[in-house]
Amino acid sequence: MPRPRNPHRTEFQKKSVALVRRKRSAEALTRQYEPCAATIHEWIRQAAADSGDDP
Repeated sequence: MPRPRNPHRTEFQKKSVALVRRKRSAEALTRQYEPCAATIHEWIRQAAADSGDDP
């Protein structure tokens, strides 16, 4: 069975994580863009895990 494709480009994910780290809320990004807040929070957790930082 093929993996489902990620509908959000990696570049968009990185920009979203950077905005949240600069004190924008995931909920505000959800209102402005399409992904839900839970998705953005998962991107933040994954970025922290990838870099070895705390979220």
